[in-house]
Amino acid sequence: MIVDHDAHVHTNLSRCSHDPDATPAALIARAAAAGLKTIGFADHLWDRAMPGASPWYRPQDLDHVLQTRRLLPADTQGVRVLVGCETEFCGGGKVGLSRTGAERLDFVLVPFSHFHMKGFVAPDTVHAGSPRGTRTGIRSIDMKRSILCCMTVAALLVGAASAAEEAGKGEWVNISDAPIAQLAEAGKKPGYAGPTAGIAVDPASGDVYLVINDQGLFKSTNRGKTFARCDGGAVSGRCETGFAIDVDPAGKRLAVFVVYGSSALTLDGGATWTKFKVSHLDVGAVDWTDGKSMVAIRHESGGTMCLSTDGGASWKDIGKGFKGVGIFGAQTLVATKEKEDGIFRSTDGGENWAKVSDLKPAGLAMRVYKGAGYWTSDSGLLVSKDKGATWSVLGTPIKAFQGPYFGKDDSHIVVVTKEGFQETRDGAKTWKAAAPLPEGIQGDRMTNCAWDAAANIFYVSRMTKPAFRFGR
Repeated sequence: MIVDHDAHVHTNLSRCSHDPDATPAALIARAAAAGLKTIGFADHLWDRAMPGASPWYRPQDLDHVLQTRRLLPADTQGVRVLVGCETEFCGGGKVGLSRTGAERLDFVLVPFSHFHMKGFVAPDTVHAGSPRGTRTGIRSIDMKRSILCCMTVAALLVGAASAAEEAGKGEWVNISDAPIAQLAEAGKKPGYAGPTAGIAVDPASGDVYLVINDQGLFKSTNRGKTFARCDGGAVSGRCETGFAIDVDPAGKRLAVFVVYGSSALTLDGGATWTKFKVSHLDVGAVDWTDGKSMVAIRHESGGTMCLSTDGGASWKDIGKGFKGVGIFGAQTLVATKEKEDGIFRSTDGGENWAKVSDLKPAGLAMRVYKGAGYWTSDSGLLVSKDKGATWSVLGTPIKAFQGPYFGKDDSHIVVVTKEGFQETRDGAKTWKAAAPLPEGIQGDRMTNCAWDAAANIFYVSRMTKPAFRFGR
């Protein structure tokens, strides 16, 4: 028999590890050298949603373990990588992981051989009453029942996670009806042009953010299965365009630009929010190198561009006649104009502008990834590697209106065309269809799209329509 996988690997995130070099990247390299085809990271975890964590386990919660996804190298050397956990069964039907938590993992290990370890899983009170000569007070018949129950719980948790992965694969699934039904129970309903208008994914955690018109911003930590409002009242209104939510490619930070409501910024994954001094904004872009400088286009204002350099606390109007925006820094801005073709650039915070390219972006906002600027267009995906001074078409031309969204690196990209989501894994040399658009939803700049590269899931929202998820 040839063993070509190991699904019980601890990184240095587990407290049992005393090797600072046991990083995901180093362990993947060792797996590749050993000829393994699959490696499963199973760091110790006790979900905060489940009571009873021992002091040893308490710091090792779900967010702690999921750091592994952010630490994975772009090149896994041909090794398939799974991110799971090792949680605990403590008797009496108690296990250290919720179903919701399991759905965020690729697999779950539940050992039944840790009962003898004082203070690790079994409470000290159990040991205190142990008969002389034994390590615990659990009788053999109880142990057998515990092992059987443990195996059953493990199967249920893994089954729940697997079912979540399979749900919606190859088809669009409505994910907004459930939170809207919960609002209805509370006597609330989506506002004008509802039910939804705005969706985004945190690339680090896979958390999904959804704007329910006039009811705020809702967050899902289980890929759209359940949602809860997360903005603390800072966000209201709706997203007018598909460029109204800007997410930091590194994760945890995003800005929501809305019309007929209040816009806001979070720098900590939605835990806290800063409401902007101005709102009624169609499009926005943030310089994530400082998280404070941002530009936006005011709604129905003749294309008025405004700039903030203090995280939205104050804003300065730059001028009218603008259509699309982008930002490399507080002083370095790029834009398209309503009545002039081409790309324009300012290096003095919008005081003066110079035309730098005849190329015509179709997207309403430029996005920055690893220092390079990207802009969708009818000619192809445009790129600038010198902060907007020069522009060129990246690889094979593709007529795209939304995106780009990035996967493991700048060679793995998704854009959206009228036909749906298109994907490249070779830096735009070739493009392949990844997913169609939901039936009844147009492919244009008003449609909000998102991509969870790690989970291989696409999301869509648009005014007057529900929000949908498509898994591959």
